[in-house]
Amino acid sequence: MFKSIVILVFLSVVLGKNVKIFHTNDDYSICGSERCVRKCCPENLIYFQKKCINHTTIDFPLTIFDGEKERPPSDITFHLIHDKHCEVGYNVRLVPNFFPEDKFYVQADGKLFLPFLEEFVPFNLYCMENIKLKANDTTVEFSVLRCDDTIVLGDPAEKVYSQVNVMKGLILVLLSFVSKIVSNSPCLKSLSVNITNGVKNDDYITKDGFIYNSSNYYYENDLIYGCPCNFKKCIRKCCGVDEIMINRTCTKSDIEVKIPIHRNTDFIYHLDMRNETYKKLDYFYIHEMCKKGARLSPELYPDTDNFYIQEDGKFFAPDAEIGGMLDVGNYCVDVFYDEEIDRKFAAIFCYVDVDTEQTIQNHVYSAGEFCD
Repeated sequence: MFKSIVILVFLSVVLGKNVKIFHTNDDYSICGSERCVRKCCPENLIYFQKKCINHTTIDFPLTIFDGEKERPPSDITFHLIHDKHCEVGYNVRLVPNFFPEDKFYVQADGKLFLPFLEEFVPFNLYCMENIKLKANDTTVEFSVLRCDDTIVLGDPAEKVYSQVNVMKGLILVLLSFVSKIVSNSPCLKSLSVNITNGVKNDDYITKDGFIYNSSNYYYENDLIYGCPCNFKKCIRKCCGVDEIMINRTCTKSDIEVKIPIHRNTDFIYHLDMRNETYKKLDYFYIHEMCKKGARLSPELYPDTDNFYIQEDGKFFAPDAEIGGMLDVGNYCVDVFYDEEIDRKFAAIFCYVDVDTEQTIQNHVYSAGEFCD
C-alpha cells in the first residue's frame, strides 16, 4: 500500500498555495487514517451553472488556515477525492465575495471553518471547485459547495436545486414563526406605511385616499403605521420607484421596471410604475427590501427559478417547491445588476422579515446559491 501511494504522489501532485495535494483514485477508505479534501468536479473540469464543464488551464488554489489565520507553507499533504454528492441534505454554494457571512477557511485537518455559523464542517460534507461565473466571461472563482445536512426535503438524488428549493422546509417553519412573532400587530413592519400625518376621524385614519380602520393600523414609537395590504392588492418592489438593485444596493436608474402579472403561469399584463398603470388596476406598491432571503433568477436558472406574480399580488414559484402561493410579505421583485445577473428582472424570496431577526439568526444561513 505504501509503494502505491508514493507512486501516486510522484505522478499527480497538485500544489495549493501552502499545501500539497495528491490523488487517490477517489478511494474514501484512505480518509480514515489520512487527511482528505474533496474537489467537486473531475480533473480538468470546473463548475458552471450546476454542471461540471471542461477547462484545462485552472489551478486548484487551496489555502490552509488555522482558524481564520493563513498558515505558512508546510509539508501538509491531502488526498484529493473527486465528488460533490451529499449523503444527507443539499449542496449550498458559498459566495463570500457577495455574502460576507459565507466566508470559509479550510483547516489543517481537512475541516471547513464557517465563522458565521461557528461551525467546523467535515471534509465529506463539502467540496471545493473553480466556479465559472458567466457564460461569456473567463472569470472564475474558487469556492465551496457545502452539504447542508440540517435541511432535508426528501430524496437528495442527482437533481439541481436553485437558491430557494433547499430552503423549503426551513422557510415554511420560519414563516410560521414570523406570524407568531408579529401577532400583536395587524401586519408585518415591512408591509406597513407611515400614516402619522393622516387625517384622523374617530377610529379611522385617511391617508393618500386610503381609509384605515382601527384593525388596519398600529402605533410604534409615537408613530402610526397603516397596513394597506390588508385591504388592497399589493406588489412588493425591493427598491424605490426610480431605483433598481445594483450590487445589493438600491440605486437610482433610468431603467424601466415593468412587473409582469400572471394568472397562474399565463402572462396577462405589465405593471409600469412610471406611468402609474398600477393605480388604474387598483394595486398598492410596497417598497421594501427583504432583510434576508434567497434570490430567484430565471435568466440564470430557467429550470428551477421561474416565478409568477399573480393578479392578487401573491407569489407563485412552481419549480421551487415552496408550498404554493405566498403572500406579499414573503418576496420582493426588481431589476438586478451585479456580478451574476445583468439588468434582469428577478425576485428575492424573504425568509426572515421581522425586527426580532436575531432571535432566529442561527437557523438562517445566507442567500448564496443552492444546488446539488
